[in-house]
Amino acid sequence: MVAAIPTVRLLAPEPRVATAATTLPELFHPDPVDRVLVAQAGALGVPPVTADSKIRNDPHVQTLW
Repeated sequence: MVAAIPTVRLLAPEPRVATAATTLPELFHPDPVDRVLVAQAGALGVPPVTADSKIRNDPHVQTLW
């Protein structure tokens, strides 16, 4: 389970992240969970890590992988 990995930190949902997810460009990935992932990464100032090609190929998102 991911939560058992010592270096993984689980974050509680924040209203500011939910709001940011709704303000991503309209043509961005339509999946709400992916939008929250990108918004959360932006709020933390870190690049998201994902295998999702729609996120990795979006010109507005700099991913780590």
